[in-house]
Amino acid sequence: PDVQAVDLIRRVRAMESPIRPQILISLVELDIASIMRAKRAGAQGYLLKPFNRPQLLERFRALKIAA
Repeated sequence: PDVQAVDLIRRVRAMESPIRPQILISLVELDIASIMRAKRAGAQGYLLKPFNRPQLLERFRALKIAA
C-alpha cells in the first residue's frame, strides 16, 4: 500500500473503540516491503489483485478465526 493507505491503517488503529476491525489490504503485485509496512501499521493480511469471491471469503474466514 502507499503511504496514504498505511496512514489510514494507523488512524483506524489509533481510534478508541471496543471493536478492533480486521484490516485486509489488496495489492496489484507482491511487494514484501509494502506488506510489512501495512502489517506493522496494523493490517492482518493481504490479497493480490485480481482476486475472486472465494479467495476473498476464505481470507475473511481466516481473519474471523484469528480474531
